[in-house]
Amino acid sequence: MKKAVIYCKCIGAMLVLNLLIPVILFAQDKIVVDKESVSSWLQRNWMIVALGVLVLILLIALVGRGNKSKRTTTTVTKDAGDRVKSVTTVKEE
Repeated sequence: MKKAVIYCKCIGAMLVLNLLIPVILFAQDKIVVDKESVSSWLQRNWMIVALGVLVLILLIALVGRGNKSKRTTTTVTKDAGDRVKSVTTVKEE
């Protein structure tokens, strides 16, 4: 009976070793990390971001020019007593 127990323990130990050895060997393999898949979104798409910023700057410049072409001139006329006689506002486009 003692021989059967020892035999079972030996078989159990061999099974455990047969299962653990491949796991230990697999854990020692070199892992190669692909930098392309790890890089950030900004590093991969910096050209798209730069183009978007350039388009926004151009749009702001073009829209800003339209507002500068309108000019308002206000003329205040006073009499001898420094009282306001008339106010004229002229909008030029």
